[in-house]
Amino acid sequence: MNNNNINELLDKMENIPESGYLLIYTRLKVWFSTYNNGSQGIKEYLEAKKDTSDILECHLFDENTESRAVYSEMSKGYICTVISDEKYLGQLKIDNNDDIKPEEYKYEEEMYLTNAAAKELADDAMNYKIKIITYIEYDENDMIQVKNYRYGKVVKEGE
Repeated sequence: MNNNNINELLDKMENIPESGYLLIYTRLKVWFSTYNNGSQGIKEYLEAKKDTSDILECHLFDENTESRAVYSEMSKGYICTVISDEKYLGQLKIDNNDDIKPEEYKYEEEMYLTNAAAKELADDAMNYKIKIITYIEYDENDMIQVKNYRYGKVVKEGE
């Protein structure tokens, strides 16, 4: 992916957090890092990398919002979306007779980062976790359906 393509990708993505984390999957590598200065900071990070060809997924996120682009081979382009509590929980159609509160339609879990991913954050890479927020709904048979997910805050264990 050359600089024009990087600019095109970032222009398609909406509500990119001004500062946060980037998680990028390519055919050959995974990049995980912090960034500042919005799209410009991301462009600078990617331009410093030797090979930015074939970006398959781009996740730009902070504690509250994720802007995501996933490459679709079928459409030969990126499918972009923004995921946040406000957007997802605001769209829920909850039965007023239901005892479930809107915040109960999300499930949060913290998972350890691999040492390789955490090395981008700090020299003491051990014990970093990333929060994963999963949005769920219940079908007519009260079975849980996973509707979407997003990445959230990255924390060092014990902080």
